[in-house]
Amino acid sequence: MAETEIDKFEKKFKDMTDDHGETVEIWWRLRLEGSPCIPMILDGFSELMKKGWSNNTITIDNQHRLVFAVYPKSGEIAGGIAYKYMENSKSMWISLSFTDPKYRGRGINRLCQIALERDAQLLGATTVESYVHVDNQPRIRSTQKVGLEPKFYRMYKQLR
Repeated sequence: MAETEIDKFEKKFKDMTDDHGETVEIWWRLRLEGSPCIPMILDGFSELMKKGWSNNTITIDNQHRLVFAVYPKSGEIAGGIAYKYMENSKSMWISLSFTDPKYRGRGINRLCQIALERDAQLLGATTVESYVHVDNQPRIRSTQKVGLEPKFYRMYKQLR
């Protein structure tokens, strides 16, 4: 079957099973623009800022790629990962991982990470990287589950 123009922009990666045994569709998008995930992404940034785990900057744009999970029975988006390919360093840079609170603990990030890494391989990326606040233990644990480990610590001192 030939790839269509739409397939070059958005396509289903595959059906997978979450940690509760439910089928979830994993989708890939070439661009964030027009995505049904944008409200969740903005909520994700807001949550990080309110918890003090991010500065008051939204580090994302419409050129980001996206993988996201959808429960086919309800059509609900469970979560996803927004990322960019950094050609100069051959790195996939994760700008935001987000999961609807009612779907947390189901392995959504892990499933999306599989699709992200497949995209990385196709582009020739050699690393996957991201910033994670030191106090954001849920995100630290989720990154470690998919093989990401800390490489740098940003040091900080508040001057009065």
